[in-house]
Amino acid sequence: MLFSEQNIVVRNRNKDLDEVKDWSWIKRMNMTRGTVMLDPNQPEILDREKLTENEWLFFKNIQEKNPTGRTSLLLFKEKACSLFEKIQREVLGKQEILSRGLHRFNKRKGVSVR
Repeated sequence: MLFSEQNIVVRNRNKDLDEVKDWSWIKRMNMTRGTVMLDPNQPEILDREKLTENEWLFFKNIQEKNPTGRTSLLLFKEKACSLFEKIQREVLGKQEILSRGLHRFNKRKGVSVR
């Protein structure tokens, strides 16, 4: 595997094929003293002994920028879902207020609503 800020090149051992993935492919990254664990759709664990010092420092830098291990796409998705839920709650709340107000208005005017 080759890593850069923009993408990951996966070199398949059994095929003469390289796959280029962006970082959204990685759901989570965890580092211990001796390994880097990449958690994509299929987990990948890299032994520190098989990494160059530059590769190790690269992962350390990425993890320091994002200590939770979540990729930016996942963080964006979580924020978008949270914002959508907040808006949905506000809209439902306003609909309830409008509904109550309309009911009171109709009651005062003697209009029967079923």
